[in-house]
Amino acid sequence: MKWNIFLIAALVVGMTNTHTYSQTLYAWDVAGVNSSATPNFNATSAASNITGGQLSLTGLTASGTADTYGASNWNLTNTFDETNKYFSFTVTPTAGYEVTYASLQWNQGVTSTAPNTNRWGYSIGGGSFTLQNPFTLSGNSTNAIWNFEDFTTTDTVEFRFWTYGATSVGNGTSASGGVSRIRNLSG
Repeated sequence: MKWNIFLIAALVVGMTNTHTYSQTLYAWDVAGVNSSATPNFNATSAASNITGGQLSLTGLTASGTADTYGASNWNLTNTFDETNKYFSFTVTPTAGYEVTYASLQWNQGVTSTAPNTNRWGYSIGGGSFTLQNPFTLSGNSTNAIWNFEDFTTTDTVEFRFWTYGATSVGNGTSASGGVSRIRNLSG
């Protein structure tokens, strides 16, 4: 069974067409992937009429095991910094189309020394970020979904994911070698 890791459930609407439909915009299947060898990872499936979909690292060190997309060198302070140390990807509608965004689904795995605070955010057309409330993990792996308020745009949308904090997942002090990773959805 193939499991996708990131799913953005959305409506893609042709501006010159009155048909709407719900679909996953991007999915990344990390089976056989190791982010140490693949620091920039293209989506394994993508909806039509959009471009982008490359999962990339900023300010991080690619670090992972087989079947994951992970990194170390996260922000080890309790001060959130949206400008550095994150995973990201963009979605750009093809000319003549707009996208209505509804949610983001993922599976996150961590090592015990990874920082324990996490959050997602998105920016429309390079504007300020709309941020998810910070969350912590209760174990080393979790399936999760961020149901944000639906929005529609013809602009490029950038999604970012941050892991940060002085306290580790194991309730000790977080370490620069602690890994936070994206894994395939389970179940």
